[in-house]
Amino acid sequence: MDIEQEKAQLKEAVTEIEAQEPATRWLFVTIGADNCAHDELTHRFGQMERAWDKLDLEAFDVRGWLKVTEVSTSYATPAKPLHPHYHALMAVRPHYFQWGAWNNGFKWATEFKKCLDVEMWTDGDASEVRSMEHVIDYLFKPNGYPYPKETTAGGNIKALLEE
Repeated sequence: MDIEQEKAQLKEAVTEIEAQEPATRWLFVTIGADNCAHDELTHRFGQMERAWDKLDLEAFDVRGWLKVTEVSTSYATPAKPLHPHYHALMAVRPHYFQWGAWNNGFKWATEFKKCLDVEMWTDGDASEVRSMEHVIDYLFKPNGYPYPKETTAGGNIKALLEE
């Protein structure tokens, strides 16, 4: 399946979720870990994937998600120039955004760090989706580093993408 087909399939899934559950709200989360060297990248994503699998997404009121791997480069750290991270579109319950219930990027990064097998720096960002078109384009933008993008899904988004 090419990128345009993947984008169309995700747009269709989002539309269907919103029709089935009109109160659904959308969250865009970015979670990253320590920069690494080229030869450490596959191992680092393995660590990150195990941490993702341990995340208690229900505690964040996540009903479904689509996660994409991305690698950016940072030449500020020549020995470890690669920054592996995830971008995720998440379907959440409406009360997620109520005052006092908001889980920000720091909270996401903290929880992700707890799930990692090793001690390392993590970063995170979380924001309410204002433009679904923009987020979907961002999810499927070309990688800044020649590493294959990997897309995985869970919850109600996964069920619709598998239909």
